[in-house]
Amino acid sequence: MIYVRPYKMGSESARKLAQALSVKRIRGDKTFIRPATVINWGGALPIRGRVSYINHPSAVNVARNKLNTFIKLTQAGVFTPPFTTDERVARQWVEQDSVVYGRKYLESSEGRGIVILTQDSVWDRCP
Repeated sequence: MIYVRPYKMGSESARKLAQALSVKRIRGDKTFIRPATVINWGGALPIRGRVSYINHPSAVNVARNKLNTFIKLTQAGVFTPPFTTDERVARQWVEQDSVVYGRKYLESSEGRGIVILTQDSVWDRCP
């Protein structure tokens, strides 16, 4: 059997995915005795039992942190926008008239914590 495991049961996108595939959604605390394939839609913890994953929880744990994602993508040879954790480098980019975005929260979503940095900005700590 195939199941969709959302990061939260109220996830609209996970519900639509399960509907499109005609499969059930499951909670993260389920235990499988029989082999199952789980499409992991953002769950960070493994499910107990005989499970094979599409999108393993370990991948979710990397992807949820924006800096770790950029580092892994770069290591794998995937193009990313230039990024830095060094404020001096970011300030140089601003001085060169580049648009520089800072991220105050590495594990947020929906754009929370994104700031546009300028020479006149109050430079909040952006890891």
